[in-house]
Amino acid sequence: METQGEEFHSNLISTTHIPPDSNIIPSEIPNRLPDLNIPIEQISSEIESSQISDSENNFKLRRCLTSTQRSIIFESLLLQSVGTIAVKLNMMRLSRGLASQFDISRKTVSRIWKKEKECIENESTVDVSMKPRVRRKRVEITFDQISAIPLRDRTNIRRMSTVLKILKSTTHRRIQEGAIRARSNSLKPFLTEDNKKLRLKFCVFMINQDTVDSQPMFTNMYDYVHIDEKWFYLIKVSQIFYLHPQEIKPLRTCKSKRFITKVMFLGAVARPRITAANEQFSGKIGIFPFVFKEPAKRSSKNRLAGTLETKAIQNINKDVIR
Repeated sequence: METQGEEFHSNLISTTHIPPDSNIIPSEIPNRLPDLNIPIEQISSEIESSQISDSENNFKLRRCLTSTQRSIIFESLLLQSVGTIAVKLNMMRLSRGLASQFDISRKTVSRIWKKEKECIENESTVDVSMKPRVRRKRVEITFDQISAIPLRDRTNIRRMSTVLKILKSTTHRRIQEGAIRARSNSLKPFLTEDNKKLRLKFCVFMINQDTVDSQPMFTNMYDYVHIDEKWFYLIKVSQIFYLHPQEIKPLRTCKSKRFITKVMFLGAVARPRITAANEQFSGKIGIFPFVFKEPAKRSSKNRLAGTLETKAIQNINKDVIR
């Protein structure tokens, strides 16, 4: 048994290769089989006791070591694994140096050494490679799965995840990856056959009749005015003002914030062009409020009776607009 162990150790040392950039200085290679009966618990306890005064190394972020890095750690510890007390202390210091060099915990170094020590004791092949991580199988979402879900069940992530029988986080990741697209959908008017005919008739009416035989073109629409109505509140509930640091915040009051007077405005615009007098016309005709003036019936602290007051027309109909 001892002869086989010496054979294994000599073969391992002969094939040892430490990269020049590893900053590890191995000691003289021993001529006998290393003492593999060093209790790993003793090394771990000594390392943990030395960590009490080293607060910076109490917590190390877990990182993945490559097979080459794990091989360097094991071979460096193997060269120092003789059984004298002085060498044991050197091994402990070497463990601290390796942990600092590779930015790992000292327990990780002890774990690598313990694993390979058991391989040597069992006369098995020393394998320093890291075991592959077994990850959870990726949940794939196919086109058929999504298209089979009714649209009413695809309005939010929670409902869609319930129908697909997957987690909400998985659905959210698939949206970020682009496997599922989030698209807004607006409601379109339902056009009957009569509606389609009227729209087509309007398009034909806008064609310039002088260009029908040669190259049909639309009219220039210089003689058209476009109008539109818009409601505006007389005052906003919340408003931003830019003030000096020494200014006092303005006080704005009204009788009720729920019933603020609204005024309708009618805007009229036309196609911009340059007139015959070489003057540029911007196309803005004007904006007109729907208001009327009425004399005040009684006097108050703000005005006398009979003073004309401007009031908004609340009921807007076709006759008022015309």
